[in-house]
Amino acid sequence: MLKKEFIERTGFEPSDDVFEEIVREYNRSNQDKDEYCREWWRRGGIRQTSAQMARRIAELENRLRQERSQRELLRSECDTLRQQLTMESQAYAQLGDKYDALLRQRQQIIDLLS
Repeated sequence: MLKKEFIERTGFEPSDDVFEEIVREYNRSNQDKDEYCREWWRRGGIRQTSAQMARRIAELENRLRQERSQRELLRSECDTLRQQLTMESQAYAQLGDKYDALLRQRQQIIDLLS
């Protein structure tokens, strides 16, 4: 059954994902298109499908909230690591300055002893 045929028979336009489920159910049945669509309608197919879609939307919204929360945690961790790296970089720069000063003092001592 084509999606267009289903829509014409039921007046309901499901999403592609929902239609795939409807087609799987239709293919498992022994009914022709017209019989299946009438039965689907009588069983409350729109109500059931709408409820499934609402549940799926709620699941996706929950997943989105979780992923946003995870993203914020990762951002915070990145900021912390960036700050630590900056502090370590500054510490290494200070060590480099001290090393250069010690080399200059060493050279001055060598020059004085020569």
